Amino acid sequence: MRPANWFVDAEVDVSAPDPFAAPVQERGTRIDLREPTAALELRLAELIAREGRLFNAGITCAIKDRVDTCCSACPVCVAHLREERLSTLCRVGREQEAVCTELAVIRCRK
Repeated sequence: MRPANWFVDAEVDVSAPDPFAAPVQERGTRIDLREPTAALELRLAELIAREGRLFNAGITCAIKDRVDTCCSACPVCVAHLREERLSTLCRVGREQEAVCTELAVIRCRK
């Protein structure tokens, strides 16, 4: 077995244009994550995506799906019982409500 030769001379064509010198074209909406609203909206999107993955795994809650209820006041919440299958959805729901409340407070102050 031959040892690896890490010091191989490489020829670089310096006359070729620099690929990193090309202008960058921006697309979409720029989001400043230092702004509290943007960070909260991003977190809410992550929580909604997580809830979607739980839904696809068959983890749902009839109480959470109602418009007139909230996870923070749920009398059958199992967020503290990690071994329960529904506990992840309970924690996601509670955090969603906390994030939505923070967003509402920020928007009311403007």
